[in-house]
Amino acid sequence: MRDHTYDILCALYAERMRQEAAEGHSPEGDDGQVMAELGRMAASYILSAASDSVPGHLPIRQVLRHRADLVWPAAGGVIKPHPPRRALVIAGALTMAEIERLDRRDGYQGPLDRTEAGARRFDRVRDALDAAFPPGRARAALDAAFPPGPWVWP
Repeated sequence: MRDHTYDILCALYAERMRQEAAEGHSPEGDDGQVMAELGRMAASYILSAASDSVPGHLPIRQVLRHRADLVWPAAGGVIKPHPPRRALVIAGALTMAEIERLDRRDGYQGPLDRTEAGARRFDRVRDALDAAFPPGRARAALDAAFPPGPWVWP
């Protein structure tokens, strides 16, 4: 179970990196999405996945699909169709981007800050993840995402 959860988290992170590399998304661009566009896109993908996960109930599927299109923030745009799991991974990555945008907007420092106390909190989180997941996997992923150095919120 824990390996699978870790794999899902890696899939979300990899999708976010793909969105940045392949589609040109960036923190600066995300900061311009002040009408909750990222969250609305995530909601659309979740509704789309739900509509594809309800076998044999055409009315429910149609309502969910219609709601997904209504929530989609692009005027006249439609959500790209994906299998349910893929749609949920995209939604998770978009949710991460929206959380990051809100954190930057609100000046949230979280466990990462410039103080020694912040660095110690980060080390405790990393050690707890190492204890929960296969040896070294969490530490390697966190070290890649947050290289050693002064702790600042990315």
